[in-house]
Amino acid sequence: MDFSTQYPNLNFPEGPANSSTLTKQHFVEILYDRLGLSRQEATQVIESIFSEIELALDKDGKVTFEAVAKVWGLPYTPLTL
Repeated sequence: MDFSTQYPNLNFPEGPANSSTLTKQHFVEILYDRLGLSRQEATQVIESIFSEIELALDKDGKVTFEAVAKVWGLPYTPLTL
């Protein structure tokens, strides 16, 4: 999905976050580029987040992402894994 086309009035930064497929390494690079974390720190953060997601999936069988669109005031449908 190309959000910059779908929401032309919003300014989306260039970079890996606008890719259709994101890997852990993409997230590490985003934290490194945008927050100034070292790559080691960013890797630890991302690994912690994915660990929490894995634990939630093991426990409840689902994880819902819904706050991302709220940040920009966009209409959204929560993504449940």
